[in-house]
Amino acid sequence: MNAALYLRLSKDDKKDFEKDESESITNQRKFLVKHAKENNINIVEIYADDGYSGTNSNRPAFQKMINDIEKKKIDTIIVKDLSRLFRDYIQTGYYLEKFFPEKGIRFIAILDGIDTVNEQINDLTPFKALMVDWYAKDVSRKIKQVKRDKIKKGEFIGPKAPFGYKKDEQNKNKLLIDDVESIIVKDIFKRALAGESTRQIAFSLTKESIKTPGLSSHWYAETVSSILQNEVYIGNMVQGRVKKPSYKSKKVVKLKKEDWIIVENTHEPIIDKETFERVGEFLKKRQTIKTRTLEYPLKGIVFCVDCKKAMGLVPKKNIYYLRCRTYAKYTKLGLCTPHSIRADFVLEAAKNAVVNFFKENITEEELLPFAIVRMDSEKLKEKLKKLQSQIKDIYNDKLNGLIEEGDFKIFYNGKKEEESSLKFEIAALETTNIEEKAQALISDFLNVNIYEKLILSEFIESVEIGEGKKVFVNLKKS
Repeated sequence: MNAALYLRLSKDDKKDFEKDESESITNQRKFLVKHAKENNINIVEIYADDGYSGTNSNRPAFQKMINDIEKKKIDTIIVKDLSRLFRDYIQTGYYLEKFFPEKGIRFIAILDGIDTVNEQINDLTPFKALMVDWYAKDVSRKIKQVKRDKIKKGEFIGPKAPFGYKKDEQNKNKLLIDDVESIIVKDIFKRALAGESTRQIAFSLTKESIKTPGLSSHWYAETVSSILQNEVYIGNMVQGRVKKPSYKSKKVVKLKKEDWIIVENTHEPIIDKETFERVGEFLKKRQTIKTRTLEYPLKGIVFCVDCKKAMGLVPKKNIYYLRCRTYAKYTKLGLCTPHSIRADFVLEAAKNAVVNFFKENITEEELLPFAIVRMDSEKLKEKLKKLQSQIKDIYNDKLNGLIEEGDFKIFYNGKKEEESSLKFEIAALETTNIEEKAQALISDFLNVNIYEKLILSEFIESVEIGEGKKVFVNLKKS
C-alpha cells in the first residue's frame, strides 16, 4: 500500500482555530501519521493545502495529488474527515463514486469511519457528503450575515484599507489616516481642482515614481478617477458594491450604486466635502464635453464580439482607435483582449456593408423617395446652426483648458470639415432641382461617397469587433 495523507485548512477554519486546535494543519498531520504507523501503512507523500476552501478543486496540493494518482505513484488516500477532501456534495460524489474507483484508489476518512474497501460503510458516504455540503452552505450564509451586519454598522471589513488609510491596530474594522498615502490623495484632488484630467494626473504620478494602491509604478486614469469618486475620502464608509452568486462560485457580480451600503461619518476624512463635490462636478463636466465633441457615425453600436461590451474611442497621434472597454478597465485581470482597430477602418467596413446590401436588394428607383425626404434645406440649415454652436463650444473649451491641444485639433478640424460640407450641400439644394439632387445623392451613396450617421443608423443594428481586426456588421432585419 502506497498511501498519501491529505491535509486542508480553509481561511474560515483558521478564524476558528482557537476554538478547535485539532483542525490545524500541524495537528492533522500528527493525527494522520499516527494512524498510518498504528496500521502499518506506508506513507509515500503528504499533501497540504493551507488556506484553501473545500468548495472547489482548485487547490495546488490537491491538484498535485490527482496528478500523482494519474502517474500511479499512490493507491490510497487518507484524510482526517470527509470535509478535508471537499465541502461540495457533487464533487465529493464524483471523486468517491467515479474517479477513485476507476483509478483503483482506496479512500479513508478516519473520523467518519469511511473506508472504500468496506461496501457496507461506503453506502452511507453520500449522505455524509451531503451533510458536509450543507454545513459549508450554512457556514457561508452565517459569514455573509455577520459581514453584512458589520457593513451596516459602518465597520470596515475589507482585507486591505483604501489607499490613503490604514487599519487601526487595536480595531481592524476601523480606518485611520495613513500619513504618507493621504498626502498623495490630497495631491490628486488638488491637481483635479487645478483642471488636470485624470489622464494627466496619472501621467504625472507615474513620472514621479509614486506607487499606486496596488504598489505598481504605473498609474492609470481609471485608478485616479476611482479615487476622485470614492466617498471614503470624506469620511463615509462605502461597501457592499459586489456580491457572489453562490457560496461555491468565485465569480463576483457588480451591484448598482443604489444597492451599495453607505454609512456616513465613520472615520476621519482626508478631503473636505466641498472639495469632493467640486471635483465631482468637474468630472461630470469633462464627461459631458467628451460626449459632445466626440462625433462618430457608429457611436453606441460598436461592440466587442467576445465580452459584448461597447467599444470605446481612443485618440492616438491624431488617429482614433476603437478598443474594448472591458480590456481598458480590467487590463491586469485579463478579462478580455484589446480588439484594437482604427475607427475609420470600421466605418469603411460598415459603409460597404450597407452599400452592398442596397446594390444587391434595392434599385435606385426604390431609394428615390427616401432621398427626396432628405432634400430639405431648412432642416440642413438647422443642422448647420447646431454644428456651429458645437464648434463655438469646442473653441471655448480649448480657451478654458478643458481640452488638450491634440484632441482640440481632431475635434475642431472634423467639425469644420462637416460645416463646409453642409454649407456646400445647402447652396447646391437652393440652386438645383430637388429630384436631380436626390438622384445625385443616391449615386454618391451607392459609390460610398457619403456616410452620414442618419443613413448608417437607419440600416445597421450593431457592429462587432473581433481579434485580428475582424469586423462583423449586423444589418437591421426590417
